[in-house]
Amino acid sequence: MAAHACLVAKDAATNLQELLGGSSRLATLALQQCERELDELERTVPGSSFEHLVTTQLVEDMARLGCRLIETAGALSKAVEADSMEKPPG
Repeated sequence: MAAHACLVAKDAATNLQELLGGSSRLATLALQQCERELDELERTVPGSSFEHLVTTQLVEDMARLGCRLIETAGALSKAVEADSMEKPPG
C-alpha cells in the first residue's frame, strides 16, 4: 500500500509538471484523480502494527503532497488566467 501511495504521488507530480508545461485540462483532471486516490488510500490503511504506523504516516504524507500539488495547480491556473486577461489581444 505504501508503494502504491508513492506511485500515485509520483503520478500527481508528473501531472503537475505537464500542467506547468502546457496548462492541460487533462493534466488537471488527472491530478485531481491522484488526490482522490491518495485520500482513499489514507482512509483504508489496515492493521495496528509498527508497519501499519509507518505505512499510515507515509500514506498521510503522500495525501498531503497531493493536496499541495492541487493547490499549486490551482494557483498556476489563476495566474495564467490573470496573465492572459492583462495582455491586449493581438
